Amino acid sequence: LRSIIDEEVLIQSGLTEANKSALQIRGIDAIVIGSVSNYNCQPSRAPIYYMGTLLGVLNTNLCHASLSIKMIDVNTGDIVWVANGSHSINAVGMTANKVMQEVMKKISKEIPDKSFMSAGPRPILRKGNINQE
Repeated sequence: LRSIIDEEVLIQSGLTEANKSALQIRGIDAIVIGSVSNYNCQPSRAPIYYMGTLLGVLNTNLCHASLSIKMIDVNTGDIVWVANGSHSINAVGMTANKVMQEVMKKISKEIPDKSFMSAGPRPILRKGNINQE
């Protein structure tokens, strides 16, 4: 519980000198902060057609998920990179969790490898925006 409270204080107060020191002592070079702006499902219906003829209608779930994450360099307080993603799927048995997994797979391709932090000069801000509706 203490670590959750500490994380919440860090997010609300920003990267203060005291926070930087505490993270640096633990050997932490960067932190990743994220927010979910959309995570829901609504009952829906999807028509089934065959050669232009309506055969029936399926009960489905129309689910949406959106995520934004950023990495902050603990030493400088600079935003190293930002990635955003959103996805929607209308299918039988669909859940918001399944849609969020798809968003996370897409965003994971935008995350630099560990050597990114230790490699010499680097861009201060790299933006990725992955959306599929």
